[in-house]
Amino acid sequence: MKILVMELPGSGKTYLSERLQPMLESAWFNADKVRSMAGDWGFSEEGDLD
Repeated sequence: MKILVMELPGSGKTYLSERLQPMLESAWFNADKVRSMAGDWGFSEEGDLD
């Protein structure tokens, strides 16, 4: 099962996901952390690695 949590910035996605993850005993991937580790933010021409 995959659950995607989407909403506007500051709406509590991370807060909700951090609390759901232990209850579901599942993996959790925070897109902001994944992008920062890859050095690819993709929100501007400078961040686009095409």
